[in-house]
Amino acid sequence: MKNNLALLRLCQENVDSDEWYTPPHIIQSLGEFDLDPAIGPLAPRTAAASYGPDVNGLTMPWFGRVWLNPPFSGAAPWIDRLREHGNGIALVFSRTDAKWFQQAVQAAGCMFAMHGRIAFSRPAHCEKSKARCPLGCVLIPFGAANVEAVRSCGLDGIFLKIARNFPRSKNRASKVKARQPA
Repeated sequence: MKNNLALLRLCQENVDSDEWYTPPHIIQSLGEFDLDPAIGPLAPRTAAASYGPDVNGLTMPWFGRVWLNPPFSGAAPWIDRLREHGNGIALVFSRTDAKWFQQAVQAAGCMFAMHGRIAFSRPAHCEKSKARCPLGCVLIPFGAANVEAVRSCGLDGIFLKIARNFPRSKNRASKVKARQPA
């Protein structure tokens, strides 16, 4: 519990804005994108077209290959929409405990765990305008071409295939087996 509170404080100190701009080297390593539906007002170009902060990208049409670096405070609806669209790559916190994360990775069949903490660009008004992300991040690709782009991108990290979905048990205790003394 103490570690969770420390992590929460760290996140609150570093997340005084939802503006975490994708470093250009990540986009360059993955190829060209047709649409970024959640681009920040001062973010560098990530796709040929984008929906900025004055337009709710969730309500607009999505087309082609999508780059998605969603607002980290509310990633779930954005990831659900990308999953439905089926052609794109998302950059998100590694929230393995979150239902939306598990559903996305299961649907994608893989993920790319980025090595270290990403040095995002931040707007100048943020307390820490050049801050490393407080949590690890992953790339989640949707569609065969995006899976291959992530697998062969050359970024530091590890590509993980999801082998199997284990059904959730109603009785959590049944999943835990007591260790027998040796």
